[in-house]
Amino acid sequence: MAISPSRTGFQGVYPILYAFFDDAGKLDRQAMRAQVNGCIAACAHGIAVMGLATEVGKLDVRERRQILEWVGEDVAGRVPLAVTVGEPSIDGQIEFVRAAEEAGADWSILQPPAIIGAPEAEYVRFFGKVADKAGIPLGIQNAPGLMATSLSNAALRDLNAQHSNVCLLKGDGPAIYIKQLMEDTAGAYDIFGGMAGIQFPDSL
Repeated sequence: MAISPSRTGFQGVYPILYAFFDDAGKLDRQAMRAQVNGCIAACAHGIAVMGLATEVGKLDVRERRQILEWVGEDVAGRVPLAVTVGEPSIDGQIEFVRAAEEAGADWSILQPPAIIGAPEAEYVRFFGKVADKAGIPLGIQNAPGLMATSLSNAALRDLNAQHSNVCLLKGDGPAIYIKQLMEDTAGAYDIFGGMAGIQFPDSL
């Protein structure tokens, strides 16, 4: 859910899709298509896939690529498509962002690598290397307390200053965190929040 005035044009409620499987344990093509069509019929402003709160961590690369291709085909430009990228390496994130672009994604959400104790400048460098190769706008998923690593508000501001295509945030946290995030980044980002829906009322 976007909770700040839009600079990029991406705004509103983006349902995070789940992966549906058939009785044989294979990804269910028709169920995935029905999910996309159901969300759009319900007036979703956009669609997002590979979200942190889904089973994405249990999918292999082949399954994630299959979902990406199917959802891109089914959305077909009717609403914006955002794709979360959680690959642990710079090259892996670059490759998956390119795959998202090819599937019709309008923007990608980068997750920080789960490397504890690295200097914050290294995370900024990591995202910057991905941003240099991206052909679509990028967001950062920042979820202090939920993910192993996150960036400070100051580092997020620096990242945008160095790489203007990093211009969206998936800020998962309580309303007071989102408020401070908005103030400290001074309008540099379009911010989506909600924390799997828990924080919708307070954030609004």
